[in-house]
Amino acid sequence: MAGRQPGADTIFVGHCHGHPYGEIDLVIPVDDAVELAGPGDWQGLGWVCAARDTLHFLKVRNGALMTLNYMPAGRILYQFDPAEIRARRGGA
Repeated sequence: MAGRQPGADTIFVGHCHGHPYGEIDLVIPVDDAVELAGPGDWQGLGWVCAARDTLHFLKVRNGALMTLNYMPAGRILYQFDPAEIRARRGGA
């Protein structure tokens, strides 16, 4: 990736969103070292799944990728109680 220092992780963070019925994603790397934050760890090429009623921030590190997303019933949430976001981030 242009301008990236060797050994340094560049992390891009998107909006917090929730999955009332879960989500299934196919991660397709554009850059070799790119990864998507999955429910348990960082994920390169392959499938990643978010369980029902999960909430997270979209995070990508070390480059560009594409995803093919399947959300059962087309459901995704962008509005919820801010306290729920703080609790999931480890705050009060």
